[in-house]
Amino acid sequence: MPDGTYALRVRFSANRYSLAIRQEVCAVMALNMLRRWLNGEDITSEHGWIDVVESLTA
Repeated sequence: MPDGTYALRVRFSANRYSLAIRQEVCAVMALNMLRRWLNGEDITSEHGWIDVVESLTA
């Protein structure tokens, strides 16, 4: 069972990428966070061209 709530606040150019691309990227990032949690790894990691502004845990 998850021991809390995790979130990443990210920033990328709205003009450069379409809404569909941004939604797909967010879904992939969420799945990556889940994969890392299930493997016992730190859920925050580098995401290349996407700026992670804030990492939240509650």
